[in-house]
Amino acid sequence: GSFMIGNLDPSLKALAAARFAAGRFFQVKENRPEVQCGDVDGRNEVDAIQSFELREVHFSYPARPDVKILNGLSLEISRGQKVAVV
Repeated sequence: GSFMIGNLDPSLKALAAARFAAGRFFQVKENRPEVQCGDVDGRNEVDAIQSFELREVHFSYPARPDVKILNGLSLEISRGQKVAVV
């Protein structure tokens, strides 16, 4: 009798852990985030942009204001053009 009960203990612990994990899984799955709700799109429509231009852009991180990341960057990007600033 006691040998059987001793064998059940690890199984019961695993079952309890599985129930907890399943509960957490469904809690996360059914969560509706406030920021990314796809039900309503409140953005205003924007006309097609053919190009845009950056002029004399300067940037440095607040933690290191003495190190300039961008120092007078100017560029024009046309529609369909792919650009990377590295």
